[in-house]
Amino acid sequence: MSFMRIGRGLALLAGVALFLVGAAGPALAQGDESREISDRWNIRLGSAYTSSATDIAAGDTIGALVRIEDVFGFDKQESSLGLEGWYRFKAKKKGVHRLWFSYTTVSREAAGSVNASVPIFDLMFDADFASEFDTSLFQLQYKLSLIKTDRGEAGIQAGLSIFDYEFQLSGSANDGMGGPSAFASEQADVLAPIPTFGFFVTYAITPKLIFNTSMSSLDISIGGVEGRILNTNAQLTWYFIRHLGVGIGIASSNLNVTDEPRILWIIQIRAASDRPVDRCSAVFPHRDPLQ
Repeated sequence: MSFMRIGRGLALLAGVALFLVGAAGPALAQGDESREISDRWNIRLGSAYTSSATDIAAGDTIGALVRIEDVFGFDKQESSLGLEGWYRFKAKKKGVHRLWFSYTTVSREAAGSVNASVPIFDLMFDADFASEFDTSLFQLQYKLSLIKTDRGEAGIQAGLSIFDYEFQLSGSANDGMGGPSAFASEQADVLAPIPTFGFFVTYAITPKLIFNTSMSSLDISIGGVEGRILNTNAQLTWYFIRHLGVGIGIASSNLNVTDEPRILWIIQIRAASDRPVDRCSAVFPHRDPLQ
């Protein structure tokens, strides 16, 4: 399943949901307000089964990108945990302002022996190695509902995505100039705060069954950090009791970031991931109908 295909599919879902929110439809019965549309705040704990493809280049100069899953044997599929939530500001216009956040982290390790010399960190790693790649993502966004009914809401969002990558590699390496191999250990970090802009749609299929989708992207260069990001996701949540629900969804992200600090290594990371199977979550909403 390609990342572009997932993105196009989610964009189509967003268009359908936007039409449903804006279209005139039967109003909900009085006192039967839909979940999330009338909630004051919402906390979601989730797990995801992530399929990843990560390309890395690091050194005094950027060389060819190395696909770490293929070259070093990092797992392409990995489970991860995450936390997300939002707070709706009480306002005269039925709570159209929200502050949303999310945090996810994944840690992967690999060890073994490379089949051919791998150029990275201005060295040629040529035999046994051990490596670790850690990923953390924190997102903070302001959401403004341009359309809001008792069945749904749709609007724009703007915020900051902070990517924290750490790549470590140690093992047998040579200088690529015919010198002898020796043990080497290198590490590079990228902390990339990237502003993002996009849209979101929430639609209540029933008062207890809620569909959410959003998309955000940006291509920007700030100082020594150049970044391009595209995030899309969709999820369906069922609230089986008043204050607890479960959900499942699909998400796709594509990131290309280059960090060129004044010291240490230049590092370029291009990462793509999708979660096509499992994004289960437990949801803890707080019902506080807004007047």
